[in-house]
Amino acid sequence: MTEKQQILLQSAQHSFCNLGYAGASTAKIGRLAGTSEALIFRHFGSKRDLARLVVKEGQKCRASMSYGTLNHPDPSEVLRGFIGLHAMFLGGKDPFVPWIAGIRIVNENPDFFEEDGFIVERLTWAVSSVGHAKAGAVTRIIISTLDQALLYAFKGQEDQAEALIVGLREIILNE
Repeated sequence: MTEKQQILLQSAQHSFCNLGYAGASTAKIGRLAGTSEALIFRHFGSKRDLARLVVKEGQKCRASMSYGTLNHPDPSEVLRGFIGLHAMFLGGKDPFVPWIAGIRIVNENPDFFEEDGFIVERLTWAVSSVGHAKAGAVTRIIISTLDQALLYAFKGQEDQAEALIVGLREIILNE
């Protein structure tokens, strides 16, 4: 990816993160990047194609932040670590911008959703290992609840985010 494409992608991530899919126009993304809207279409084809790339980058962000903890041999530590990503977010929001942007896009347009098989597989194993039935469903609840907590925290609603995380820990780990 060229430097200009990288700048456009970062501008799109920030725009989608702050404004959502509907609110982030290509004109706004271009202005934020300090370039023309036409350059977005030249490099990425359409707003939709750019959003797909932003979602993929968000998935890469989630993966890079969670894969280490997901490889832990203790299922309880896998769950604690994944749920604990919320605490990392509170330590610095900037590294999470791609992830948040992806969440915002998928929340508005579920057809952009793509599941990370490794994350689901490891969490499902951990959930099953600590004794929960219907581990696949519980895994998806963990992922969506963490996503919602990150959105709350991003919007400055730390109390709501913390309530979700505390509830998740209580339900999943009895902590």
